[in-house]
Amino acid sequence: VTPIEYAYYQRAKGEISEVIGSRRAAPAVYGAAKDIRRKNTMAMTPDELIDTSMMLIVHSGDARAAAFHALQEAKAGNFEEAKKLMAESKAKALEAHHIQTGLLADEGNGEGPQVNLLLVHAQDHLMTSMLAQELIAELIELHEKKADK
Repeated sequence: VTPIEYAYYQRAKGEISEVIGSRRAAPAVYGAAKDIRRKNTMAMTPDELIDTSMMLIVHSGDARAAAFHALQEAKAGNFEEAKKLMAESKAKALEAHHIQTGLLADEGNGEGPQVNLLLVHAQDHLMTSMLAQELIAELIELHEKKADK
């Protein structure tokens, strides 16, 4: 289920009134919840924070998994597939990064969520997946240079 599908599912159940706007890479769940909060001038609810944290974990985990899959492909000499998987990894990381940016923007506007262990865990997932991407990109480059010799 994509974030957009999930937002429309929530709308169908009556949990949210509408899916507003189109943040290209950010999940509609976060964007819709934020727009509803603006209308009601209230902070993020605990359930919205859980949903947002889980989306951050999901996208970060997908990014890390694609990066490690890319490394396996590079080890096997499949460098084109490794590059495709790294592009997929970067796209997933971008989705997670947009969620994080939204949270930071809320914080800057005085609307930041109450930090809890799940949000800290989600941030940890994002940071470790970003580090893994950087290191794996270097390893893929080394495998490619080694294969050229």
